[in-house]
Amino acid sequence: FAWSAWRPPPPPVLQVVPLTSYPGSETQPSFSPDGSQVAFAWNGGSETDWDIYVKVVEAGTPLRLTSTPTTDHSPAWSPDGRHIAFLRQSETGSGFFLVPPLGGLERKLTDASPDRTGLETPYVAWSPDGLRLAISDKYAPDNPMSIFLLDPASGERRPLTFPPPKALGDSAPCFSPDGMSLAFIRTFSLAVSDIFVVPVTGGEPRRITNDGRRIFGMVWSRAGNRIIFSSARAGSARLWRIAPNGSGLERIIGVGENASFVTTSPRGDRLAYTRSQIDTNIWRYRLPGAGGDPEPLRLFPSNRQETGARYSPDGRRIAFSSNRTGSQEIWVGDSEGVNAQPLTAFGGPATGSPSWSPDGRTIAFDSRPGGNPDIYLIPAEGGAPRRFTTDASAEVVPTFSRDGAMVYFASNRTGSFQIWRKPLGSGDPVQVTRDGGFRAIESPDGKWLYFAKSTAASGLWRMPLEGGLEEPVLESLAGGFWGYWELARNGIYYVSRQEVEGEGVKYSLRLLPVPSRPDTLVMPLPRRPYNAGLALSPEGTHFLYTQVDQSDTDIMLVNHFR
Repeated sequence: FAWSAWRPPPPPVLQVVPLTSYPGSETQPSFSPDGSQVAFAWNGGSETDWDIYVKVVEAGTPLRLTSTPTTDHSPAWSPDGRHIAFLRQSETGSGFFLVPPLGGLERKLTDASPDRTGLETPYVAWSPDGLRLAISDKYAPDNPMSIFLLDPASGERRPLTFPPPKALGDSAPCFSPDGMSLAFIRTFSLAVSDIFVVPVTGGEPRRITNDGRRIFGMVWSRAGNRIIFSSARAGSARLWRIAPNGSGLERIIGVGENASFVTTSPRGDRLAYTRSQIDTNIWRYRLPGAGGDPEPLRLFPSNRQETGARYSPDGRRIAFSSNRTGSQEIWVGDSEGVNAQPLTAFGGPATGSPSWSPDGRTIAFDSRPGGNPDIYLIPAEGGAPRRFTTDASAEVVPTFSRDGAMVYFASNRTGSFQIWRKPLGSGDPVQVTRDGGFRAIESPDGKWLYFAKSTAASGLWRMPLEGGLEEPVLESLAGGFWGYWELARNGIYYVSRQEVEGEGVKYSLRLLPVPSRPDTLVMPLPRRPYNAGLALSPEGTHFLYTQVDQSDTDIMLVNHFR
């Protein structure tokens, strides 16, 4: 009876090892059909020059497949191993391309929209039979992103999803193993998204998750009975799995935090994902010519993310957003960077963009506790937050009027983000801009409203507070820098981004006197900015700047995955 003592060996333990550890950022892995190689996007240490590379899993130097000054990303290896599809983004000519895995002549499949702000990658996926691609793109420039099925031979594409007009759109397509269904991420507004599944023959998508948290890519399990995805539903991004019918949600233990853009090998025994660790901090810099300590000071230090710092009107306190406790909340501390205390306790949804009322008694901010972005008001000394906007659309980035009677905010209730304002007392919201608006600030003299048009558009604009035509003010404000400008009585301070030949990207603080020209250099800045984070002290001697102090993005390999 020796057979009765036999026990099957325990399953192998998950083994997590770095697949890449190069300078800069590597992301968006895609396995070859035999699982021996991985295609990925890498910026080579530059912030903007992304290209497609291929690497043998076990060892070896990566092979560079593309070499352009554009952004090449979202690689997807074809099932027959003959091609790698990818998205090339540029302001002048974006498109979906194919390139052989050993390098060689590229072939363009179709044009693509360059504007993908707020959506999660990747944007390309192959069907299991290799006969079609799923891509994320737009019907027209003003439409949200949708999923299309693309024939790589003819370039013909068929729309598969039709997101609501106010949504940012659909991205991260992923075919089921049998090729009959396609999962995707629908992003309703910034940092608010859920997973949907739709038949490849078309029809109404089925919603799989319902908590409106940010999702960073996904993949089907080999058996097709689970969808593995990355989500920030518990503080930092982690890996989860869920059945295609929405049941059985569970966290994958032993993989680690900060995981995103997950993929599996065709055999299903290997998993790869992007691990991103970023430490952003608020620094106080002294303006040239001002008295006091000339050395910059890091305020409220942590190894997490701090951003959106704003001085109180008397300059004695600072409100900011931080995820140091696991969830992003509004905090308030002393102007010297100490005694920080949480002001909100939502416990999960993205919360940020604090703004002080002129009397210093109230802080406005945006949050998403129910999955819908809205403006909230809270006493600066603490208390219960009050929901200020209640429309089903997205309302974000509040600022107070100079007299404290109104709150400006960005809303997409008309289909695109525009500036609106609403009285603190009774009264309905009133639309202010008609051709785009995102962050708005009244001028110190009370005559103008200055605003950035969107999260991606470059330039700064203004319009008379009493009504009238808008006009451009600062064309050199870079796209994405919607929160890196500040009004002062002597002009507009803003962060400039410039490509310097042989030196890479350089950042600096500049001052544009209004209405005179041109702008002047105030001082160079040592590190790149992060999100929204420039604030001038009330006395005009210092400024707060949110910068990236440490950033590490690599691809991790999980062996013995099951």
